[in-house]
Amino acid sequence: MLGDVSGIAAEYKLLLQEVNTLVATPAWDKRVPQVLNVLGQVDTQIDNLVYASFALGAVLIVIFFLGLFIYRYAVNRWITPKAPDKT
Repeated sequence: MLGDVSGIAAEYKLLLQEVNTLVATPAWDKRVPQVLNVLGQVDTQIDNLVYASFALGAVLIVIFFLGLFIYRYAVNRWITPKAPDKT
């Protein structure tokens, strides 16, 4: 996950450098469709990253509560001593 973020950040930095080079050229207005295409790709990657982050967060929350349930069950079942019957 962190590698994906680093990769996207590196691609974004490269994109910004390319946009700066593109805008500095005299005929940059003819390349606007290319720029829009690249921006669309970046937008798609960012959407995928946000979705993956949300999904990972949801999975981690489920794992946390599952672990909490298992811990509480184990404590109540095996660790906490039960009082003997006084019959």
